[in-house]
Amino acid sequence: MTPPVVPGRGPLADTLARLDAADEYCRFVAGEPGGDGWHRLDEVLADAALLDDWYQTIVEGAACGKRDVAGSYFAGWISGVIVDTAVIALMAQQRSWPLCDTNLAVHRHDEGWFDGLAVLAPDVRMLSSDPDAGHPHAVSFDRVDPLRAVLIDEIVGLAGRLFAEVRARAPYGMRGMWGALADGLAASLVHAADDAGDDVDAAWHGATALFDALDERVGAPFTRPRLDRTEWSGGCSSFTVKGTCCLYYKTVDGTAGLSGDDYCTTCPLRDEGWRRERHVAWLEEHRRRST
Repeated sequence: MTPPVVPGRGPLADTLARLDAADEYCRFVAGEPGGDGWHRLDEVLADAALLDDWYQTIVEGAACGKRDVAGSYFAGWISGVIVDTAVIALMAQQRSWPLCDTNLAVHRHDEGWFDGLAVLAPDVRMLSSDPDAGHPHAVSFDRVDPLRAVLIDEIVGLAGRLFAEVRARAPYGMRGMWGALADGLAASLVHAADDAGDDVDAAWHGATALFDALDERVGAPFTRPRLDRTEWSGGCSSFTVKGTCCLYYKTVDGTAGLSGDDYCTTCPLRDEGWRRERHVAWLEEHRRRST
């Protein structure tokens, strides 16, 4: 007998609840979200005035008047909340949901970034070996490769549309946007694996496979991030180094330069020795404090 579908329960709610528990900066909702600040993605893409307003808010705020920086931030923020979340679910749980504008809503923070994602329809793709494969809202796949291929096609389609809207407003190129997407994916996957004590090499292999697939489909070559390992008193930890600069340095006075805080720690322009010193200092403070 097919089990009844209980509102607010089921494989989608369970999948998103696991993501929610692991992320202190973003909330994840199954079904229609409540409260203010939520925007359905199909309505966002159809509203040029809203996109103009969102972009201008970033220009005047976080980007400090720099329109190219605002383009970098806008593309990275909106693709991060949509794409990173879906890929993490695929890698950690071997599950995904339809990644299309009619199935997603985002919650926008007043400062322009996104701190919430809602998946509206209850369908979840999963392997046929998944304990929930018999659920009425489960869409089963025999192997993970076709499950991943469907998600990658959707990433290319949806992120490509979002990036085109950003490009129409900002002097920031598509190559930079796809590179930032790759940087975000790599950082999320490696950090999650390293933090949990899981196999970082497996996480990096998964990220590399995604980059290979994106390269084939996007048609706009992007610079890939790379894996970096740091030895410290507690062992060896892994980080990623960006392949694409986010342009943050343009928003500061530049007096500190590459040896100070004017560039991200994982910026590709940073000195390797300086970066490792910072990583070690962070690990000694934060990892030791949590053990």
